[in-house]
Amino acid sequence: MALTQAVKESIWLQAILGDLGARTHTKNVQCIGIDNQGALALAKNPQFHARTKHIDIQHHFVRECIEKGQITLAYCSTTDMTADIFTKALPLPAFGRHSLGLGLVDQQSTPIQDIVGEEDYRDGSAGEGRCC
Repeated sequence: MALTQAVKESIWLQAILGDLGARTHTKNVQCIGIDNQGALALAKNPQFHARTKHIDIQHHFVRECIEKGQITLAYCSTTDMTADIFTKALPLPAFGRHSLGLGLVDQQSTPIQDIVGEEDYRDGSAGEGRCC
């Protein structure tokens, strides 16, 4: 259900960018990162399964969009899912890393180590979180 809404938003953003003449940026909204491997497998596998018969036809539209090339799906591990900052409480290093990934922190005025923690800064994972 959530993937269907994300696909709809992606298609809408692609249309807006096209209308504005910013077609070079459509690839950025075309790829959707997903951390649910079950939903990813269902979206990519066009076969009918008995366990999916409860899914309404409108949700099969994700498959059609993939086949048409309107969107692409990429697996993104839960630790790298920047959207988690909006949906759950996070430990401070993860919160800082995702804040950097969203561009919510001014890197010029605040040292990165203060935001994400020394260990994340040393291992190079600070500011990551994009899947595509």
